[in-house]
Amino acid sequence: MRFGAMAAVRNSTVSRTLRSCLSGLILVALALSSCATAPKVPRVRPPAEPIAAPPPAPVQDYGPQTATGQGAANAGAAPSREVSKTFQTVRFGTNRTALKGPLMSEPPFFDSKNGGKLLFGTIKISIDANRSPGEMRGIDVAEPPVMQDQQRFLSGLRKDISRSPEKKLLIFVHGYNVTFENAARRTAQLKHDLRFAGEAAFFSWPSRGKLLGYWADEHAVEAAEP
Repeated sequence: MRFGAMAAVRNSTVSRTLRSCLSGLILVALALSSCATAPKVPRVRPPAEPIAAPPPAPVQDYGPQTATGQGAANAGAAPSREVSKTFQTVRFGTNRTALKGPLMSEPPFFDSKNGGKLLFGTIKISIDANRSPGEMRGIDVAEPPVMQDQQRFLSGLRKDISRSPEKKLLIFVHGYNVTFENAARRTAQLKHDLRFAGEAAFFSWPSRGKLLGYWADEHAVEAAEP
């Protein structure tokens, strides 16, 4: 009897404890459910303070502007370099074949074929006075060559040498890969840059004037030796 009464008391105590625990769990579940379903209130950010605009830059009055150069559109631009030219007339002899007809009025004046005889004349070259010594830039053919027979050529050469201060003659013979026009330009450049106080002439054998024309130039220069 005593054991049965004690068991009944224990059972009633456990039942009350379980009911208390269940009641607490139900309350906690209800509280969590209400938190989960509650609407979220958006956060309202305070309005940003307006940024004050910088004060306008003061307008400077420089007075009336005057355009220079070639009109107002080019005002303030760097002035173009004025090209100052000098001219050199040099003599030549060549065994190249002269190009006939209208082609003689502009380069090339001679081709790379051996004409079998000597031709004589003069050619006028323009030189940019502002270029550096030794540069070929700014040296161009100014006029087509003037052909002369041998007697007139030698007579004029003698007279010019006799009137020159040092009575000297510079003769330039070019090498491989040189055209007639480039030989004329180089002769004028040498006379100008060396300040040669005499006459200048060049002999132009029929070089092809091409980098890959070495073997043809070798035969051409041998045929021009006499």
